[in-house]
Parts: sequence; C-alpha cells; structure tokens
Amino acid sequence: MLIDSTIDMAQNSRRRVVERYRTFHRRKITRGTRIYAGRRQLFSATQFRQSARRPALATDLSGATRAGAREDKGKLVMPTGKELDDTVYEQIKAFCANGDALAKAGAFKNAVGAYGKAWELVPIPKNEWNASTWILAAIADACFLGGNMKSAYDTLAYAMTCPGAIGNPFLHLRFGQVLHGRGELDRAADELIRAYALEGAEIFANEHPRYLAFLKTRAIL
Repeated sequence: MLIDSTIDMAQNSRRRVVERYRTFHRRKITRGTRIYAGRRQLFSATQFRQSARRPALATDLSGATRAGAREDKGKLVMPTGKELDDTVYEQIKAFCANGDALAKAGAFKNAVGAYGKAWELVPIPKNEWNASTWILAAIADACFLGGNMKSAYDTLAYAMTCPGAIGNPFLHLRFGQVLHGRGELDRAADELIRAYALEGAEIFANEHPRYLAFLKTRAIL
C-alpha cells in the first residue's frame, strides 16, 4: 500500500485530534449540514452513493476543498488545511481521473495504484493539506469496494487526521463499516451514528442493511 510510509504518523496525529472529536460530540449536529463542491454536494448519499458499487470519485470530491468553503448551519466555513499550488493540483487531478476511470470499471486494485500516485505528490506533512482528505477518501472507498479491508482501515485511520474529515458523513460511514467488519463494534457504532446524524437514513440506502440494523441496536433512530 502506497500510504504505508505515512501511516505511522497517524498515531501522533490522532492524539492531536482527540480534543477535536470531543468538541464535535458537544456540538449539535443537524441533518442540514453539507459540504459543497460547487453545485454538487461532497459525500452526499444521493449524489455519490447511487449504487452500492459506485465508488466515490476523487475528481468529484476535489471540488469542495478547492472551492475553499463548505456550508455549516447556513454559514460558509473556510477549510482549515493548506491548498496546493495549481501545478501540483492539476497533476494530482490527472492521476485521480485515471483512478476514477478504473474504479468505475470495477478495477479497484488498479484504481488504488493510480490514486497512490496522486498521494505521493502531496507534500509532507501530508495530513495538513486539504487534498489529502479527498484523495484518501477515494483510496479508502476503492479498498472497501475491492474487499481490501486492512488497507481500507489504515487509510481511513489516517484520513481522519486530515482537514475536514471530522464531521464528513461519507468518511464516518466507511470507517464505521470497516470497524464493524473488524469486530470493533463500539467504535463502529460511534462512527455510524455520526454518519446518520449528518445525513440521516438515506446515507445507508444503498449499503448492506446490516449496518443500519446494527446501528438500531445501539441507538434510538
């Protein structure tokens, strides 16, 4: 896995975001919260998960952070991470476009390799850049859909230390699903309830029914 060299940094990075998790839990989360990509919604269940086998496309996901704003309770909030210069950004988009084409064709392993080339272009420390969040989202989704749960877990664990990951319904959904598969049910419930709080039951509409059924055993929905 091309991100293995940076996974070790996740442990220290996650310590720094523990307080961010706690702050997130203390905030009132509404279903109206969305992250916008121009005219499209990033990680929207209706826009990006129309099929259980349809991957999250990196070129679609890139728009929100590049646009420089998201909507939170009716207010535009600027991203907290760094933006890449245009040259590097365009190179990354080119690699991701290749990954997207492979993912749409169901060639998930090859898609991960293409996304990995984009990931290699992100400067160190990688988890300070907005682009890292959407690149890793695409990698994790391709790993998940391709059945590579170990790599999906490693990727998501690091992705959650990147800008805008906390409070992103799609990332919480995928992380919860992977944790559920690992038998880490308390952590899985925590991630899945975040996804539900942000998007409602619709985010589970095209996923296996076991995830929503499991969540109903842990919370009154």
